[in-house]
Amino acid sequence: MYDLPNQQNVAKVVIDENTITNGAKPLLIYHEQPKASASK
Repeated sequence: MYDLPNQQNVAKVVIDENTITNGAKPLLIYHEQPKASASK
């Protein structure tokens, strides 16, 4: 339940009815990581 403050790249947390009524984990939406450029 308190893991979220330790995660730096979470953009959004989605809590639905299943999360509330059945205790399911919420859906975590992460920020996209910048892609490293392979060009030289």
